[in-house]
Amino acid sequence: MKKNWRIILAAGLVTLLFGCGSESKPEAKGQMGDKAAPAASKVSAQADKTAPRSCQLTMGFDVWEPYQFIGFGREIQGLDVELIEMIADKLDCDVQYQQDSWGNLLSLLKGGKIDFVLGASMTEDRKAYALFSDPYRSEEFQLYVRADEEHNHRQASVVDFVKDNNSLGIIGGYYYGDELTAMMDDDKYAGLFNSAFMGEINVARLIDGDIDGFLEDSFVGASLIRRKGLERYVTPHQASIKTGDVYVMFSKATIKPDMLQRFNAALKEIKSNGQYDKLVNKYSG
Repeated sequence: MKKNWRIILAAGLVTLLFGCGSESKPEAKGQMGDKAAPAASKVSAQADKTAPRSCQLTMGFDVWEPYQFIGFGREIQGLDVELIEMIADKLDCDVQYQQDSWGNLLSLLKGGKIDFVLGASMTEDRKAYALFSDPYRSEEFQLYVRADEEHNHRQASVVDFVKDNNSLGIIGGYYYGDELTAMMDDDKYAGLFNSAFMGEINVARLIDGDIDGFLEDSFVGASLIRRKGLERYVTPHQASIKTGDVYVMFSKATIKPDMLQRFNAALKEIKSNGQYDKLVNKYSG
């Protein structure tokens, strides 16, 4: 009997996505300006201190291991989370976390319901409602295909993969570079792109034969395949897309330029003193 991989792989993460408890944060003032804060699934450990900090920030995240994920004890963990808490310490800020899909997070950020997200590409559309930090890493999306069909896919690029009439799994709201974005808007190719709200859905669709390949951050894809023990079923293709630098993206509705300057100064210090390299090595080992 053919296994329903979509259900097997996605059920666990759907539970994580909607099963986290939430608590309300008091109205945030000071550096952030007055606004009603959204629910969050975790408060920074620094919030346990008696003296309140000078600002409160809400970070939106989706499950994207090893950058952002929910670990044992329902604690929010990951490279991005640790980086933000390092910076928050330097800014004397408390951080709360709100979980949602990437598409919904963009809407929340635009409306000022959350303050920032990580792992964002800078686009002209986003500049209309967002401020961007200095870049903190570069991003590459790897193409993944079924392991038993790898020999059938000799395309040199993701664009060629789609042009050869292969269906491709993507995540809604992600930016995959100008060339692939243009193909998504082209009636000739638009039907070959299949959008999902999380990577596990694309993995399940690939194994079930509903798509011919999918794109995922190379770091995230390797972690996902290793954790799920899917090396026999899914393999990286030779093609990938380098989309360039990624940024912390802030809501213009809640974040002022002086806060962005302070954030960038803290980020620069962490990258120059070796803390950032140690953090990356921790999650790449």
